[in-house]
Amino acid sequence: RDCVPMLVDIALEEETGESVRLSSLQALTNLSVMEHHHNHYTRIIQKLYHFLDGQSPGIRLQAAKILVNLSCNPELVPHMLAAKAPACVLELLRTGADEALVLRWTTFLANILTTVKESHLSASSLPPDDKAPSPETMYSALYGMNSIGQIKSKVFLLCRHKNENIKHQASRIYQMLNSK
Repeated sequence: RDCVPMLVDIALEEETGESVRLSSLQALTNLSVMEHHHNHYTRIIQKLYHFLDGQSPGIRLQAAKILVNLSCNPELVPHMLAAKAPACVLELLRTGADEALVLRWTTFLANILTTVKESHLSASSLPPDDKAPSPETMYSALYGMNSIGQIKSKVFLLCRHKNENIKHQASRIYQMLNSK
């Protein structure tokens, strides 16, 4: 039997304690490496964004790791773009933010922006069942008139980051946003 749906249920359950939630997210991180489990993850994408806005550093990092793994699958990217964006979209692009989170976040953004470009995705490509109100979607948070300039300026600064991996991912994001 597939354990992914049960782990997703545990992570989604409001009454789940932090240590159990963290353990379920760690297992989901490892299982999200394999694409054949990805169909079970669409219902947790919104909650992963919610966890990024949370206070627990461990849960934030695990959520970011899962999002990175899922962002490698072009079939899931429309679901990620349709979900309500986390409030921390820009905060996780700050030069002084937690480096492990910044690396995961920039990798995630670079991956989904690459898929948007390669698959020619637009706001109309987003799955209606998973779609948040238009101004709140991740798509709007990345490509909206109010946000694209802010993201570009944050990412431009990250292109000079001391961490080579962050620098590389920031450059990918900057190129994708400039070529849209």
